[in-house]
Amino acid sequence: MSTNKLEPDIMKSSKQDVTVNKDLLEIKDRIRRPVSRKDRRSEMAQLESQISDISDKIDDIRENISGGSSSNVKLKKKKEIVCLLKEEGRITTSELSDIIDLSRTRCSEYLNEMKKEGILKGSKEGRKKYYELDI
Repeated sequence: MSTNKLEPDIMKSSKQDVTVNKDLLEIKDRIRRPVSRKDRRSEMAQLESQISDISDKIDDIRENISGGSSSNVKLKKKKEIVCLLKEEGRITTSELSDIIDLSRTRCSEYLNEMKKEGILKGSKEGRKKYYELDI
């Protein structure tokens, strides 16, 4: 009796092994098949597109993570800088640092961001770099 009960389990096991082996052989055949250059190029283009999409999503996630509550502070400081530049006309990083009580490094970061955004323009006079509104 006990041998009869074991036989179906053995049969199932061997069927699964055959299926797995069959799948592995199919994969092996696919790998060994010659692929035309067009197919390779299209596969590479698809992969590059997928990687690019993933990279964009990662950048969005990073921006959302880092942007949280600090973006409000950044926005307020940038508005303050714009108002100050409307009054003063032009200003250096160190002058801005003294006026709004931030480090020169942080002021420089804000000014460079605003320059990249097209809000400000910079001009050098000697060793000093002056920023003014680009309106």
